[in-house]
Amino acid sequence: TLDIYDGLVRDGLLRSNGNTRRMLEAAAILHDVGRAKCKRGHHKKSWRLIRKLPTPLGWTPQECRTVAAIARYHRGALPRPDHRCLVGIPQFARQRIIRLAGVMRLAHAFEQAHDRQVQRINIGARNGALVMHCDNYSETGPLAQSIAAARHLLEVGCGMPILIRSWSQLSNVNAERFRSPVLANPFARRELPTKQVLRSAH
Repeated sequence: TLDIYDGLVRDGLLRSNGNTRRMLEAAAILHDVGRAKCKRGHHKKSWRLIRKLPTPLGWTPQECRTVAAIARYHRGALPRPDHRCLVGIPQFARQRIIRLAGVMRLAHAFEQAHDRQVQRINIGARNGALVMHCDNYSETGPLAQSIAAARHLLEVGCGMPILIRSWSQLSNVNAERFRSPVLANPFARRELPTKQVLRSAH
């Protein structure tokens, strides 16, 4: 999860500060706690359990609520304005949840089998798309099928399509070709209203 996030920040596709990264890291650690209570719909149970935790020292209640919402959307239904976990959350915070949950949802798809097949990921913007190269990836394999659906939320959050390629296709490509100054900071010129983003996701 953090490898994908760091790659997006490095290429200027996500804004970052220390709090944003640690919220995503906390959600990645806690996202499956709901499995202790149930397997079906455990992502919703994870949200409820995280929301019940006392606010740790150095954290704010809003940050803890964001962590719970990110964990809620690592799988299952896409965000909707009428979902309980989003009601009352400010617009800018909803947009951040969509982007971070998109990162986590895609990372979860990469590791859905929990067999650590994907060990390396190279991320960069190229020709108006976000291109990810990873090992042990085949366009006709089960991993491709899982990623095809999981990438949508991050595409909405970043405002560009995501293309997944095998690691072997990166071997003869100069990494600098994946860095496009035009796409250095898409959020500076395109900040979608939360309702529009959520409708697009739905």
